[in-house]
Amino acid sequence: MIGKALKLPEISCESIAALRIKALYNTYKGEVAEIYCQTVSGKVTAVISRLVSGFTLLTLGDADFEELDSFFSYLSGEVFCDKECAERLKPIEKNIYCGLQYHGQIPKATNGEQVKLSEVYPLLKLGSDGDIDLPEFEDWYTDFCLRVNHLSADYYVLNGAVAVAGFMTDSSALITGVAVDKSCRKRGLGSKALNGLIVKLNLENKRQIFAVAN
Repeated sequence: MIGKALKLPEISCESIAALRIKALYNTYKGEVAEIYCQTVSGKVTAVISRLVSGFTLLTLGDADFEELDSFFSYLSGEVFCDKECAERLKPIEKNIYCGLQYHGQIPKATNGEQVKLSEVYPLLKLGSDGDIDLPEFEDWYTDFCLRVNHLSADYYVLNGAVAVAGFMTDSSALITGVAVDKSCRKRGLGSKALNGLIVKLNLENKRQIFAVAN
């Protein structure tokens, strides 16, 4: 049975879906980001976070996919889940994310630029080749400000390049976008921005670092 939850249940696993759900809950609690839990025989088998028209699905154990299919078909909207879940859901509009965990050494720090949050958006837009899905500026700015202020997101900027971690907790972070202005490419700026962000994410906490591929 799927029902709305008043608070986020304990999630011990580390995955992209778990990270997204925890980061959204840390930012919005249950006021804006609704939490749903599926229970089978009294055990939580799936956790679903809903923000506006998008869902994040995390399955725990023996989830009832027939019920999940009915749930998402009735409410409609994008569903973010891992590849294994996506293969078991009926074909609906969904984004499938496969996570790659960073296992390399933490690179040396470089000097990033201090910019206003509002300046991150045009850098992402200029550097995107259609691979970064950006909402309208006002929606993006409101959401990203809240995430940064709640330590649920971060960014690193060089002249002409930016790297963004769109979801963060104390134990993990998900790098969701790296963009380089088309006029500044072939100079290694993307790698430097990415390395700078990884250093920044690990200055005070030893986080698991995930990168996302669509």
